[in-house]
Formats: sequence, C-alpha cells, structure tokens
Amino acid sequence: MTFLREMDDQFNQTEVQSLLKNGREPQPEVPSTRYYLVLFQSGEEEDNLGELSRFVFDYVQARLKENISSPSKETEIDVWLDSPGGSASVAYKLLLELRHRCKKLRIVIPDFAKSAATLLAIGGDEIYMAPAAELGPLDAQIERQAARV
Repeated sequence: MTFLREMDDQFNQTEVQSLLKNGREPQPEVPSTRYYLVLFQSGEEEDNLGELSRFVFDYVQARLKENISSPSKETEIDVWLDSPGGSASVAYKLLLELRHRCKKLRIVIPDFAKSAATLLAIGGDEIYMAPAAELGPLDAQIERQAARV
C-alpha cells in the first residue's frame, strides 16, 4: 500500500468566465491533496491481504488514519485496484470509509476487479480502466440456514 501527495490549485477556466459574465469575482478552488492507495491482491488463501476481508479492511483503515491528514473537503483519493473480490460487506464498508475521507474518489483498474471488488469500483466518482481491464459479476452472497428435516 502506497500513499503519495500531489497539489493542484488552478482555476477552472469555464467557471471563471461564467462568474465574470454574472458580475461576480471568481473564488479560487480549495487546493486538494491527492492520495494514492494501491490495493493489488493475489487471491491466495494463505495471503491475509489476498482478497477483500475484515483483515484487509482493518489494515486499510489503519493506514488511512496514519497517512491522511487533510480535511475531507480538501482530499482526493485514487485507488489502484487489482482484486479477485472477497466479502461484499467489506467492500461496502471500505467504500464508506474512503468516501468519508475525501471529496473525490477515483478507481483505477489496470487488470481486473471481480465480484466484491466490482462493488467497490462502481462506488467511485470516476473509474479508469486499462484497455484489457475487466470488471466481474457481482455474485449473490446469500447465507442460508441448514434445512430442517
């Protein structure tokens, strides 16, 4: 998992022209701090970080707390995601955690995001995919009680 920062404080030129036509002075956009979360998972059972699991959620949540210091309205997060999936509830909780910490969430998929990773991906504001990248099916994950005889 890697975190990097990048600052951007330029005006949106279309917005500036619109504001000037309406007689208002443009206000500079709040500079954003951009963070990158790299989440590449092997899918191997022996690997604790191999798929979206409660362990992964706790690990990522701790790293977010350690590394993100800017207010959420000044923060953008890019998630580089390569995952076979895992728990849908963990993917949803991770999405909520990421959204809580930023104003814009981008998902970058260089190869694949299957099953629960697809759920995480479609929760982003923007999705960027490599030409041969794949999203997978959202498998129904229904728990059933044992049948009574």
